[in-house]
Amino acid sequence: MAIDYPAAQPIGESKARASNRRQSTQSPRYPENGAWPAEMRIDMLAAYLDFRNVDELVRAISKGHAPAPTSYRIRGRSREPIWSKVVVDEYVARVGAIRQNQPLTDLAALV
Repeated sequence: MAIDYPAAQPIGESKARASNRRQSTQSPRYPENGAWPAEMRIDMLAAYLDFRNVDELVRAISKGHAPAPTSYRIRGRSREPIWSKVVVDEYVARVGAIRQNQPLTDLAALV
């Protein structure tokens, strides 16, 4: 699955500035007010699912270890993937329920 990120370069933006913007969108982004929005772009989803960066999240999505986009927004001439928080929460709960059926791990041995 190909995920188009980041969004296309806005008209009139210099290449250096666009490069800086692309680099900043690859880091997880946390909400400023502490409340997670109902729909998230890929950088915010990376933070919500505790991935180190967007590239790691993209790899997880391609392997089926993270949810696929629930919808797309039109940004100029490109589509930007978005995820519904409700769908992501259901996905995480379903995966967590599957993992709970696995053998118990000795937590003391992990420390």
